[in-house]
Amino acid sequence: ERAILKALRSGATGGNGPITGRVAERLKEMTGAKYVMLMPSATSAMEVALIAAGVGPGDEVLMPSFAFVSQANVILSCGAKPIFCDIDPATMNMCPKDAARRITKKTKLLFPVHYAGMPAKISVYKKLAKEHGLLLFEDAAQCLLSFQGSGPRKRHLGTFGDAGCLSFHVTKNAGCGEGGALLVNDRKLAEACEIIQEKGTNRSAFLRGQVDKYTWVGPGGSHILSDLLSSLLEVQLKRA
Repeated sequence: ERAILKALRSGATGGNGPITGRVAERLKEMTGAKYVMLMPSATSAMEVALIAAGVGPGDEVLMPSFAFVSQANVILSCGAKPIFCDIDPATMNMCPKDAARRITKKTKLLFPVHYAGMPAKISVYKKLAKEHGLLLFEDAAQCLLSFQGSGPRKRHLGTFGDAGCLSFHVTKNAGCGEGGALLVNDRKLAEACEIIQEKGTNRSAFLRGQVDKYTWVGPGGSHILSDLLSSLLEVQLKRA
C-alpha cells in the first residue's frame, strides 16, 4: 500500500517510467538476462517477440499441446500456424522427440513451455534449433527464480533461447495483478522489441538519451506496464 501511494503522490502512473526502470534492472539481476522489458502481460511479451522476430504468414511454430491458450493465440495473431506437439507425462513439458518429428521447411520457431517451473529439456531444443536454423523462445511464465544447471552453467529459465517471458499475473507466486516481462539476450532483437512495445516509436532510446527526440519508426502497439503496477511488483520482487 505504501509503495502504491508513493507512486500516486509522485505522479508516476504512466508506462516505462522510473519505477518500471528499477524493476527491469532488478529482474536483470535476478535472471541474468541482458535485456528486460516490462509488459502488461506475458501474452504481450510473447506477441512482441514473435513480431520482432519476423514470425508471420506461412510460418509454423512448434508448441506443446498442453499449454495456456495465450501461446496459441499469439502465434495465430501473427498469421502463423501453431503445431501442437505431444508432451512428456513425467514433466508435462513438450516432448523433444515428437517436436523433432514435426519440423518441416515451414517451421520457424520452437516454443517450449517450462510448465509450473519444471525445466523443459532446453539443451535438446537448443541443438534442434541450431541444426535446423530455427528460433528458440521459452514460455517461462511460471518460472520466476527457477533455474537449470549448476555452477557456471546455472541459468534462469527463459534466458537459454533467443527470448523468454515471465508472468506477473495475479495467479503467479509474485505478481502485480496483471503484468509480464520479456527476457532477451540479443541486442538487435531487443531493439526491435522496444520499438514494437512503444507504439512503433524509438521512445525507449529517447528516454535513455540516445536520441534528441522520438519519432514513429515502424509498426507497433502499446505494450508497456504502468509504473503504478510496477510499484506493486517491485515490493513483490524484494520479497521473492
